[in-house]
Amino acid sequence: MNTDQMIPIVKFGDPLFFYLSFFISSLALYLCPLFSNCQTDTLLQGQELKDGYHLDSAFGTFRLGFFTGPDSHRYLGIWYNIPNSQQYRLRGFPPYFSTSPNGDEDEGPAPVWVGNVNVPIISRTGVLTVASDGNLKIGNGRGEEIVSLTAATGISGKTSGVLLDSGNFVLRELNRDGSVKRELWQSFDYPTDTLLPGMKLGANLRTGQVWSLKPWPLETNFTFGLNPNGTIKNQLAILWNGRVY
Repeated sequence: MNTDQMIPIVKFGDPLFFYLSFFISSLALYLCPLFSNCQTDTLLQGQELKDGYHLDSAFGTFRLGFFTGPDSHRYLGIWYNIPNSQQYRLRGFPPYFSTSPNGDEDEGPAPVWVGNVNVPIISRTGVLTVASDGNLKIGNGRGEEIVSLTAATGISGKTSGVLLDSGNFVLRELNRDGSVKRELWQSFDYPTDTLLPGMKLGANLRTGQVWSLKPWPLETNFTFGLNPNGTIKNQLAILWNGRVY
């Protein structure tokens, strides 16, 4: 065989192999959210997760995306990545039916976390973005910002949002080589109505961070968390307007 006609082979361990692998994996990760049949758990800085697309955790346990609430508005949420009917049986309450973006009546998912609890998206289409300042922001289909999930400052590197198999959605600052520098924010610090393994209930006396559960989508003054006025230290209770119910 004429060696001039042989195709060069990149071998494992060659510097070119490393750079080629890094380029291909980075390109796939960047383009993945553009295709509905492509599964990824990561949203990179500058990317948008548009309505109708999802992030799936690495082993497919949880899914993050937009859904229609019982008020027919759109919300960003996390739910178990199983059929909706099974979600409601798992959580023990009947499903609600709402109108989907295409106008059909649809049985929505049973979210374990909702990002824009008090700020629904009226326009019926939502967008999640890792913005140029490194923060997570929810907008509508007209490009208007609805709410900023994070307000991190002092960011020197790129950031990315990752959906973990615990159901925790985490915003991370990255080093230049792509490794994790620090975690800036996590959805587990802002629970909705569901306590997942790894979540906390109570309060951080140093930072003032409070972890409690609140019914959704019902608007009530009930919460489940630490009783600040309890005679028993670290007592959890159902509270109504801050008092034990």
